[in-house]
Amino acid sequence: MQALLVILLLQHAVISARAGLITYAENVTAGVDAHMETGRAIESGPGSRFEAMLGSDTYVRTRGRATIVLESEALDDVRLRVVEGMAAVSAMNIDPEIPIRVLVGDVEYVIGRDGTYLFEHRRVVVLDGELEVRDPDGRFDGARLGKEWALIRRAPDGVLAEVRLDDPSQVENLPLVRWSRQRTARLTPDPVFRRGRPGVNRRFRF
Repeated sequence: MQALLVILLLQHAVISARAGLITYAENVTAGVDAHMETGRAIESGPGSRFEAMLGSDTYVRTRGRATIVLESEALDDVRLRVVEGMAAVSAMNIDPEIPIRVLVGDVEYVIGRDGTYLFEHRRVVVLDGELEVRDPDGRFDGARLGKEWALIRRAPDGVLAEVRLDDPSQVENLPLVRWSRQRTARLTPDPVFRRGRPGVNRRFRF
């Protein structure tokens, strides 16, 4: 029994040595296993929930229709792309020298501080924390987006604009954000990985 426990702990340590360890999955892409594969899209639909580790105590979560891709799993160069829908990142114990990068369209957002961030194509919101913006158009390149600020794409030309949230509770009450807050509060520093029954519907719980 002790030998089995040691083997399981070693397997968990190996998996966790790179970003993308899946800790919760429900109604997502068929064939999703214990880890996100670099370059492979994670697709989800109505009624889905998904969570994976991007680093120590840092998670990406989706709920409902969304598509995300882990472009780099190296812990010193984590890069995640949001292709469709909405993704929340709960970041803790971030090393500013080794930030996490989230790409939405042609804009890159650099997470170098602990916080809660919401990413989708029409807007990127900082609920708490701070983002650095890498904008190839140059308008916001190097800009820093602080707590309760957002970058939105204004119709009809899709130009980015910086706005302060009039009512942050509207974002806090989104189902994804509420679930992300609940999961963050629930998780412990030293999780134990448990897998549910095999199939498309999988739950990876702590």
